[in-house]
Amino acid sequence: MPYHFLVPLLLVGCLSTLGTAKPSHFNQILNAVNLSDTRLLEGTWQYKQQRTSLECMLSLEPDRLLYNFRHQAGLPQAPGAKPYGGWEAPTCQLRGHFVGHYMSATSFMYASTGNETVKNNMDYLVRELSKCQQKMGTGFLAAFPVSFFDKLEHHIYVWAPYYTIHKIMAGLYDQYRIAGNTLALEMASWMAEYFYDRTVKVLASQGMKGWQEILGNEWGGMNEVLYNLYGATGDPRQLAFGNLFDHYSWSRPLAADMDDLSPHHANTHIPEMIGYQRGYEVNNNKTQQYMANNFIRFIAANHSWATGGSNTYEFWHTPANMGTQLALWTEESCTQYNILKVLRHAFLQTGEISYFDWYERGITNGIIGNLRWNHPGEMIYMLPMGGGGTHKGNNTYYGPSGYEHEKYKINWGTPYNSFWCCYGTLFESFSKLTDSIYFLSPDSDTLYINQYMGSSYQWPKQQVGVQWKVSNLTKSLSAVLSFNAPHPTWNKEFTLKIRVPHWVQPGSQGRVNNEPAVSLQPQQYYTLKRKWTAKDTVTIHLNPSVWVQPIRDDRPQWKKTFALMYAHVIIVGVTPPPHNTTKLEIAPEHVQEYIKIDAEPTQPLATVTFTLTPPKGNPITLMPFYQCMDQPYTVYWNQGPLMPPPELAEHAWGTDL
Repeated sequence: MPYHFLVPLLLVGCLSTLGTAKPSHFNQILNAVNLSDTRLLEGTWQYKQQRTSLECMLSLEPDRLLYNFRHQAGLPQAPGAKPYGGWEAPTCQLRGHFVGHYMSATSFMYASTGNETVKNNMDYLVRELSKCQQKMGTGFLAAFPVSFFDKLEHHIYVWAPYYTIHKIMAGLYDQYRIAGNTLALEMASWMAEYFYDRTVKVLASQGMKGWQEILGNEWGGMNEVLYNLYGATGDPRQLAFGNLFDHYSWSRPLAADMDDLSPHHANTHIPEMIGYQRGYEVNNNKTQQYMANNFIRFIAANHSWATGGSNTYEFWHTPANMGTQLALWTEESCTQYNILKVLRHAFLQTGEISYFDWYERGITNGIIGNLRWNHPGEMIYMLPMGGGGTHKGNNTYYGPSGYEHEKYKINWGTPYNSFWCCYGTLFESFSKLTDSIYFLSPDSDTLYINQYMGSSYQWPKQQVGVQWKVSNLTKSLSAVLSFNAPHPTWNKEFTLKIRVPHWVQPGSQGRVNNEPAVSLQPQQYYTLKRKWTAKDTVTIHLNPSVWVQPIRDDRPQWKKTFALMYAHVIIVGVTPPPHNTTKLEIAPEHVQEYIKIDAEPTQPLATVTFTLTPPKGNPITLMPFYQCMDQPYTVYWNQGPLMPPPELAEHAWGTDL
């Protein structure tokens, strides 16, 4: 018998001895709090953007989202229901992917807001999807036919069917994990069983070589969702199936300490890294943890923009050569969503504070501004880093020849006719903005506060509400922590650990009540262990400054190319043309001397602006990147000659996933 026929038999034989016990250990030294115990405070950009996203969510009709699923299952449509457009149109091979994101996002939004209409819609959607799955009768659930997988397994091109299946399974899992819907868990488990059986047959007929070729087609985070299911059910087939989603041409170089990210497709492989992290957490796979940590290290050193995101034209390119990767087609929003998940898992596994300097920068500059202010459902695919970028719709196309029809990726989308991949991930992002502010020690006696985002947390063990009120970032950044106690005599002993960012300047202080102030040190926790009372407060005062973030490029001609930062926020040039230039005749180490903050705004959501007055030329207006909606802007500056047009000099338009 050829070896490849033995693979599924050996796999099944091993599984029969494992039983169905749930994993006994999860390799996380800290715990995330329940999303339902958190809320954003009113009067912040984050709150406003979440409410704008909620408005769009409530406008989506579940029967229209179900249209393609019912069609595939042969079930009647709801009266008057019509399909949506864009990537959810009946002709798009990815149809159904957004429905998976919608299930995740609604579970998050209900937990974050308690909106009952959201709950009713998501419960209805899951019930109706279950009817589709039952009608088809095999465990398969999709908005496209099974023949897509027949083609995939015969190595005939089809657009990423496992990617879409991952979104549906992940949405069902989140409906179970966040909203407690056990039907959703049963549905996801049945899907896993169906695809596991298909894969066993592929291995029997084609061996691992054939399976590896199939993994060359984008498959999202299939390993992550299968490990998540294993963590919930203990079914060893789910663990074994998750282990099979390991693309050797990608993972082996990481295991060998090689930065081989170029020319790989970023959003194919970042979800794979999240899966590796979950493999370590639920199965103690230290090789997977090692590869994920190497990936983080390579992104940080060689491939990250000032936003904390990465990629150009959706792909990674030559390490530490990002100067010639400046373009309008940079930083796919999906990749920012996924890198934040990678950083969150890394923090939970290690407690390393520096991950949240990166995280806070990433969510502020690469997520919050990707939804158009006061325009529900208008989001972006790409976040342009090249000079003169804008989201408004008048960008010149600088992409590879033959892809001009994809100019939409650098403009605002529409509520009902886009539904790109980035719509799904941004929908999720705005639904769970508070999921990475608060963390707990395993005994729930220590609370970590990791972001300066106005919010509250209801702490079950300590029977108290924590309010974290954060000021606008102007000439300083202040925060006040107070307690909403159940009664005036409440008192408890516990520890607070408040993150102090890396960018703080001397004079930054923390204070409990009216006690003497304590100097705060950058990239450390301000740790307070004491018996707390209902009237206690903690006041934080941080001194920010303008600083520069050099571009990740080792070549001499790019050594003086940089982005301008104020605290954790990118500040971009928005003076209209012809002054919107990338040339700035100031050495990076002196640029802060030429920038002053304008009058402090008096309204909570007013835009903070700065003026840069160079030795030569006209003053330049600067503003926070995340508040820059429609204006042309400049992210990167160069002391030397004008930088080239915003186009990719090395057209490695990734042919290899």
